[in-house]
This record gives sequence, structure tokens and C-alpha cells, in this order.
Amino acid sequence: MINSTQRSFRFVHIGVAAALAVAVASGVGLAREAGAAGTATASAFVPIVPCRLADTRTGTDHVGNRTTPIAAGESVTFPVWGINGNCTIPTTATGVATNVTAVNPTQASYVTVYPADAATRPTASNLNVTAGAAPTPNQVTVGLSVTGAISAYNNAGTVDLIVDIVGYYEPSVAGGSGPAGPSGPAGAVGPAGPACPVAGCVVVFSGAATTPTNGASGTTLNNFGCRVMPVDTSAELDLALPAGAKITAISVLYNDNNAGTLFFDLYSVTVPGNVKVNPTTSSLQSTNGGLIGNMVFTITPPAVGVGAVPYIYTLASNATGTWCGAIVTYTF
Repeated sequence: MINSTQRSFRFVHIGVAAALAVAVASGVGLAREAGAAGTATASAFVPIVPCRLADTRTGTDHVGNRTTPIAAGESVTFPVWGINGNCTIPTTATGVATNVTAVNPTQASYVTVYPADAATRPTASNLNVTAGAAPTPNQVTVGLSVTGAISAYNNAGTVDLIVDIVGYYEPSVAGGSGPAGPSGPAGAVGPAGPACPVAGCVVVFSGAATTPTNGASGTTLNNFGCRVMPVDTSAELDLALPAGAKITAISVLYNDNNAGTLFFDLYSVTVPGNVKVNPTTSSLQSTNGGLIGNMVFTITPPAVGVGAVPYIYTLASNATGTWCGAIVTYTF
């Protein structure tokens, strides 16, 4: 029985019937709120083997702390936490899912089940009976008091009450996602990515892909898409290669205009612009008037990855030069 006027706790319940059909703990939308302005905390449903919390009938049928029918206008409290009747419910429980049955009603009446510490008894009913009616059951989901108890109210005549618990709720994991279920089977292995030929994969970077690193000197692109680099200016070319790629060769396309020199170096950084790693891995000093030059590796370049993002750094010395890109060969 859920009622928003109760002081201590409010429960919002979704899909109990579906939850009862499973045999393992599952997350259910049950929110517990301390006071009307409290912060809601999600709870998760834990189904159990049904157990009898109380049966007020006398004789061999009796279970629990009550041995007589509930009188007219009377409320009876049933403790839930711990061992009560035939049930054992942990003190972490925030509510219970029950099957409540009214037996032997002497007058037309209704029964209300609610948290035992509700400031005001709810005016709604969970069971409606008539005098001499057959046992009348109903599914009831109810929050527990701060001491882990529920109460039941009978409006008229006398009636015996049977309370069976089929599951309880407890605070879910952070984020309200409920207890984690078992891990599923491993998925199928995905297809292998494309492999490079024996000679390696080749990618060509144009001069237009280069970036000036000394903007005050005003490096520009000429009509052929090459970077024109006046004396003492610099530029970089980020080598956008697949993760795990291992550079085996770099040929730089350039023209140093028969004067001065272009210096090329390969660097790796954890983040572009961060501290350079292996700054002497490879280098090249241009040959006057040349159009292509192979960089010389003194240390094997690290594989491309989070900790090794490669780029070529170029510096123009003594006179204007032109950088037209690079041809990069790599393997995995």
C-alpha cells in the first residue's frame, strides 16, 4: 500500500509482477524518500522463497506474534526485520512484497497495510471483504518503518489476517542501477583489420597538411600546395597514422632553392605541443636544390599510440626553403 502523505518513507513501485517471475536479484523502480522533502534513494527487488510472516488464526494455523483476530478500528504491528514467523528478512530491507489474505470476516470491512511509523494512517485499502466471505487475498507492496515493521488496520467487525512475504527491497548500488547481474558470455571475435603488404603501408602527406609553428614569420603555401618557409621559420606535420603503426621509412619532399638548409626531425609526444620524446630519433639536412630526401633513423621510432603521437618538425636556415610534404611507410 503506497501513500504520499506518510511522514517517514514513500515508495514508488514499478513492475513487481515481472520481478516476482525471476529467480535472481533484479533492479526494480522502488524509491525510498526520507520525509516529503527528502532525497530519493533507489531500491532493488530481491525475490525469495515465499515465507509466512503472520497468521492470526488460532490452533495449528497460527504463525507470528498475533493470536487473535484484528478487531474493528484496530491496527496491529508486525515486525519484519530479523526472524519473525517463518521469515528471515535482513535489516537492510526497505520494503517488502507480500500476499495478504483476509480470513473469517464478521462484517463488511476493508484492511489497510502501511509502514508502522506512518504519522497518519492511509485512508486507502488493500483488501475489501464482506461478512462470511471466502479467504480474500491481494498482492501488497509496502515500505518498512525505520525499525523494520509494518502495520495492518481493520475497519469493521473482526478479521484474521495472513501475511506471506515473496520478496524484499534493499538499497541498490550507486546510481540506482540495482545489483549487478551475472556476466554474459563473451562475444564473437571481430574480424581482423587490414594488414599491410610485406613492403609496408604507404601514406602521402602534402605540404598543405603542414602547420607553421612560428606564425610571426608568415610561412605561406605556394600555388603547388607547398609550404614556403622564409629564413629562421619552422613548421610541423602531424603524421595521422593508425594506432600501433610502426614507422619504417620517411621521405621528405622539399626544395631549398639552392641556398640555405632545411632541417627535418621526427618527434613523438604524449600530447601535441607537450614535452618531446626521442628528439634525435631521426633527422635530415636538405641537399641544395633537391626534391626528395630520406630521413635517417638513429633510434627505431616507437609505435603510434597514446604515448607516441609522431610529427615532423622542419626549420629553415639561412635562406627560404619550400616543404611539399612527406611519404611515410609503416607496418604493424
